[in-house]
Amino acid sequence: MKKWFYIKLVLFILLLGGSLLVWQYLPEQVPSHWNFEGVPDRYWPRIYSVFFAPGIYLAMWGLFAVLPKIDPRKEKYQQFVDAWNLLQMIFLVFFVYLQAIMFAYVLVPGLNFTRMILIGLGVMFVLIGNYMGKIKQNYFVGVKTPWALDNVDNWNKTQRVGGWMFVIAGLIFLLEAFWQWQIVPVFIVQIILMVLVPFAYSYYLFRISK
Repeated sequence: MKKWFYIKLVLFILLLGGSLLVWQYLPEQVPSHWNFEGVPDRYWPRIYSVFFAPGIYLAMWGLFAVLPKIDPRKEKYQQFVDAWNLLQMIFLVFFVYLQAIMFAYVLVPGLNFTRMILIGLGVMFVLIGNYMGKIKQNYFVGVKTPWALDNVDNWNKTQRVGGWMFVIAGLIFLLEAFWQWQIVPVFIVQIILMVLVPFAYSYYLFRISK
């Protein structure tokens, strides 16, 4: 759809333009990675920090365009085309947000990088969770267990549970952003919620259907 193409193009222009705009204000070495305490532990030249993100953005944009064409169940994408387009935008906007807070960390003294990351993750997961129930069977998007891919009812129920798990995980991230108790245990809980719970539920549905 042309509407989504133009929205992605405008977002890319903002990403590239914003990166070029802050170029002159960046130090020669810019943080590129942070530990769980929000302290930079890796740096790279500022030219990478300015052009790397726009390059990855274009790669993600291209990947999103290719996936429906190579998926063995490509016809399913038309059944959730609106949700698919919105999910793409959620990921792309989050990526732009990451670039913005990376620059903000350098330019705004005292910025709590960990809090900003957790807020972004929390909002992203809540939004994704709200659309997961609309995803139809495919090999690239959603909770893709073998039992869900083999059975439509299993798929639909698994996506709904997966959606709730994403929403809950997102809310926990938002709480942790302001509480900042222990990041590592929180991430472990997120993995359990978003991966193990939907997987186990899909297998449970498979077992009771036999």
